[in-house]
Amino acid sequence: MSAEQLVQAYRAGDHERAWAELLRNNSGGTVTSDAVAAVLTEMMTIVARNTDRLLDNLEKAGWRLGSLDGEPNYWNNPPWWVPGRSIAPEGAAEQAENVLGALPSTYKAFIRHVGAVSLAGFHPDWPGPERLDPLVLDRVWGPGLESLESEREEWLEDEEDEPWLLPLAPDRFHKANISGGGPYGFALPSPGIEDAFVWWEAGSAAGQRADPFVEYLRLAFRWGGFPGLEFDEAAQPKVPVGDLCRGLEHF
Repeated sequence: MSAEQLVQAYRAGDHERAWAELLRNNSGGTVTSDAVAAVLTEMMTIVARNTDRLLDNLEKAGWRLGSLDGEPNYWNNPPWWVPGRSIAPEGAAEQAENVLGALPSTYKAFIRHVGAVSLAGFHPDWPGPERLDPLVLDRVWGPGLESLESEREEWLEDEEDEPWLLPLAPDRFHKANISGGGPYGFALPSPGIEDAFVWWEAGSAAGQRADPFVEYLRLAFRWGGFPGLEFDEAAQPKVPVGDLCRGLEHF
């Protein structure tokens, strides 16, 4: 399909096939930046709606956003930890890229249309956050950007041959205030359309898992905001995933 046909196919609901073909065609240099931008705008607009609906569904289900068992508001400490969805100021994606290095187009579109999101919290009757691994993608603007810039500079001074991982979320154990592994994020610079999002510290020789960012988002929403359920069959029936996913759209 041509670039315009891919855009139309995505808008018509053929999301996975159109996105996969766009990525394949882009590797051959046959996709225009306008086509990529159009698809990403459609995609992340849906992700923004899904985020808002998911937050409503979680509230109805009794999820205690921003808190941990016995520690109210543990994840509610603006401007660093902000529960729910935060809208990014205009130009935040470009400013972050200027300061931190090249970011994948998918993540820049996420910043523009979604912003940041934190589902960190707990439910007294569900498995713990270390098993659910709630979706968190922190702010990369304001004081957060200043802190990230300092962290990057320190890393580059000490680890010149290693790529710097942009930390966008604590690992699943830290989300439960348990000592764990390294943060989730992207290895920078990452100048392409899509790149691997490093996540899921397995705590074993398997180490961390990396998935294309869009696939990670799809997985997170498929499990009602809890991608950790993908790997925990015992926890799956204890969470009302169907209720949490009510009204969510494919993208």
